[in-house]
Amino acid sequence: MAATDVALGNLSLILSPRVRRLGSPLLVDAKGSEYSRYNGELLLTPNRSEGFLAAGYFRSAGSRMLATVLMDSLPIDALLITEGESGMPLFERRDSPVHLAAEGIQ
Repeated sequence: MAATDVALGNLSLILSPRVRRLGSPLLVDAKGSEYSRYNGELLLTPNRSEGFLAAGYFRSAGSRMLATVLMDSLPIDALLITEGESGMPLFERRDSPVHLAAEGIQ
C-alpha cells in the first residue's frame, strides 16, 4: 500500500498498524520533520528538503549522508529521496544505492 502523510503523523498512528496486521508493506511519502513516527514502514519517500529537515542536516551534506542518518535512526528497509529534475537516489539496507533518472513528459 502507498500513502502520503498529509496530516503529519496521523497516517502512522491510524493506518500503519492496520496495514501491518494485514501483512502488507507500507510505502510512505513522509511529511514534516519528525520521522520517528514512521516505525517499521518498508519505504519512506521524502523530498530532499524534508529529509534534511528531519535529519537535522544542511542541504550541502549530500544524499548519501542523509540516507545514512535516516536509515541508522529509523526501522525502515529503504529510502527514496525525490530530487526533482535530478532524479531519485534509492537507498536500501542490503544493496548499493541506485539512481533513478527523472524523465520529463512533453
